[in-house]
Amino acid sequence: MQKPKILLGINKIDDISKFPCDGYVLGYDKFTLFAPHYFSFEELKSIRNKGKIYILLNALIHEDKLPEFKSELTKLVELGFNFIVQDMGALSVILNLISSEKVIFNPYTLICNKNDFLAYQDIAPIGVGVSNQLTIEEQNKILEAGNGFLMIYGYEPIYQSYRKILSLYKNEKSLVTNNNQLYLREDTRDDLYPVIENEYGSVIFNHTKVNLLESLDKLNNAKYWYIDSFLSSEKEIDLVFKELKR
Repeated sequence: MQKPKILLGINKIDDISKFPCDGYVLGYDKFTLFAPHYFSFEELKSIRNKGKIYILLNALIHEDKLPEFKSELTKLVELGFNFIVQDMGALSVILNLISSEKVIFNPYTLICNKNDFLAYQDIAPIGVGVSNQLTIEEQNKILEAGNGFLMIYGYEPIYQSYRKILSLYKNEKSLVTNNNQLYLREDTRDDLYPVIENEYGSVIFNHTKVNLLESLDKLNNAKYWYIDSFLSSEKEIDLVFKELKR
C-alpha cells in the first residue's frame, strides 16, 4: 500500500523549504475564507516552481461573484497550480477550466458516509475530503473506498455563513477591538470556539484541534493526510513532523 501524501497548509513561503512535504496548501487573498495566511497573486507567482502547490479557494461563492471568481481562477490556472475547494459552484467552474486530476473537493463536514464519498469522487476523482466529525472507524471505512483527503491535524470548521457575524455583534454591542483572534463561548460551558470573518463571511471552528497522529496506522487508506497550521505555532508543526517521522 502506498503511503498517504502529506500536504501542509503554510503560514509563510519559508515553510516550503523547512518542511519536506508532497504538497503545500496556500490561501489566496481572494476567495479564501480561512487559511493560515492569505498570499497575494504576486507571492503565489513567485513560488509556482517550488513544489506542488494547492491553492485553497474555500469561500462560499455567491452567484453574482462567479464571473469574478472565474477571472481570478483563470490567472491561477495559467500558473499551473492545483486547487482545493469546498463550494459546489466553485468546483463546477474549476472543472470547466482544468482537469479534475488537479482538484480536491473538501466540503469539510459534508462527507459522512461511503455513498456520498463515491458520488463526489466521480466528480473529483483525485481526492474527496472525509469529515473529521466521524469516528476513526467510520473514517477508515470510507477511506477504503478510494482517494480520500483527511485532515490529521488542525482546526475543523463547524459553522459557516455568508453573514458577517462578528461585525453584527460588534455593532450591536458597540464593541471596538483590533484583535483579529477572537473566540466564542456559550453561556453553559467554558469551551472557546475560534471565529474569524472576512469579506466572504464568517466561520466558527471546533474548540479542540483535530489530532489523529496516534491513529495514523488505522488511516493509511487515505490518499492525502492534511496538516493545517491555522492557529498553530511553528513549534507545534515541528512536533507534528517529528511524530510523522517515527
